[in-house]
Order: sequence, then structure tokens, then C-alpha cells
Amino acid sequence: MGVSAVAAPVFDQRRRVTAAISITGYAHRLNPERLAPAVLTAARSLSRERARDAAGDGCRYPSPPEPPAPADPRPRPASP
Repeated sequence: MGVSAVAAPVFDQRRRVTAAISITGYAHRLNPERLAPAVLTAARSLSRERARDAAGDGCRYPSPPEPPAPADPRPRPASP
């Protein structure tokens, strides 16, 4: 039994390949002609989203907030 795959590149805003998306399966079960359009569509969509995020048009997945500063372990003087 052989293995077959369909893959497409994912580009950044400068048109550099930075990732890839693929589907892999047994050759006798995988139909590359049927799956290639879906893989290409997914890769193009990811490339467009990466370009939008880099352009500052809003990030769909923002960075997590900074954790709060640790509490000061020193005792505070009593107030009068």
C-alpha cells in the first residue's frame, strides 16, 4: 500500500512561503484531483488572513494579555 498526498504553500505578506497545508492518505483511497481544490482554497485563505493580520487590519487571534504583576511580599506599614 502506497501513500499519497496533496499539499499547497502558505505565503506571508511578502509572498514568502512560511508554511504548508496538506492531506495525506493511502494512495488507493485518496483522490488528489478531488482534494486539490480544497487544499488550494485553504492555503489561499490562510495566506490572505496572514497578509491582513500583518497589515494591521485586526488580528483574529490577539495575543493574550500580560499577566498581572506579582504582589509585593513585603509587609506594609499600618496606617494611623
